[in-house]
Amino acid sequence: MKGKSYIWAYCLLCLTSYAHAQVNFSCVVDSNQMLIGDQRLLTLQIKTTEELTPDTVDFKPWREAGVELLQPQRWHRDRENNYIQQLRFAVFDTGYLQLPPLMLSYQQQGQMQTALSNDLALEVNGITIDSTGLAPIKPILREPLMFRDF
Repeated sequence: MKGKSYIWAYCLLCLTSYAHAQVNFSCVVDSNQMLIGDQRLLTLQIKTTEELTPDTVDFKPWREAGVELLQPQRWHRDRENNYIQQLRFAVFDTGYLQLPPLMLSYQQQGQMQTALSNDLALEVNGITIDSTGLAPIKPILREPLMFRDF
């Protein structure tokens, strides 16, 4: 009986150390609604307890969905040693977009590994024209002919 409790304790210890060393890669948009052609700020964040070297993020699935990145990728460290990157992007098509998770490649303990982010949903609206505020077309005003007109 005592041997089984040691085995369970060892398994529990291994699971907590495995969960403790995972990389959490997330992406957040400042607003999920936008007008066509507007720019939004995308914040990418890597939270981890171990040392790693982030590589680039693969935006190919987002480009295929119509998202245009407007800035190059640069990772910065914050006070808690997390990596953060903020990018501006624009969308030039209207509708609802379900953006797939982004894939991050990073190097940890000499090995290349990958992590997936969360998926995002965007609503891109077109610009509506207010036709109720337009005045009707006025008729042409006629002037009498004068001698100096010739």
